[in-house]
Amino acid sequence: MIGEETGFDSKVSTLLQRCDQTFTKYFEEDSRSPQESKVEQFISLCNETEELKSKLEEEEVDNQRLALKLNSLDNELSSLLVNHIGSSITQECEYVESSTEILKEKTSNCLNEADVVRNSVDDLTYGDTYKNVLLKIKDSFTRKLSEHKIEKERLIVEIEEYDSNRLHLAPLLHQYSQIMAKTREIDRQVTQLMS
Repeated sequence: MIGEETGFDSKVSTLLQRCDQTFTKYFEEDSRSPQESKVEQFISLCNETEELKSKLEEEEVDNQRLALKLNSLDNELSSLLVNHIGSSITQECEYVESSTEILKEKTSNCLNEADVVRNSVDDLTYGDTYKNVLLKIKDSFTRKLSEHKIEKERLIVEIEEYDSNRLHLAPLLHQYSQIMAKTREIDRQVTQLMS
């Protein structure tokens, strides 16, 4: 019986040593306990994830504001061009509006994906899995945020081009109106001479 107890104690001691080695393998060693260090890393990654999500939401607001400005510019151009030169520019406006809708949809999908991943993370066990998943989320948000910024810059350039086109079209339409007025006056005079 005594020998069996000693063997059991030896097995327990060996098992504890293996647990300690496994624990050390998965967590960094520092002045704090490994679990505290890992929890702090996880909290830091969570904070970075929240910051990235906030930036994406801000980008969505900016894109919505740009979309409203594009709609406003489209309305102004439509009122200037009426039925004369508006066909091609109207198509360009529709293209920009379509691009804006696509950008808004991508932003919404990105935020939805972030919520799904964050909900999935809540169900995981603590360890390296947390760090790997959150790093992937962080990289994904960083990449998509960069894509949104590039698209935003493109939209700003197109808005500036529309502003420039509007300024150039205004005097042309004024000249056109003057020519039409003179044409009507000539028609009236010709009608008088013919009668």
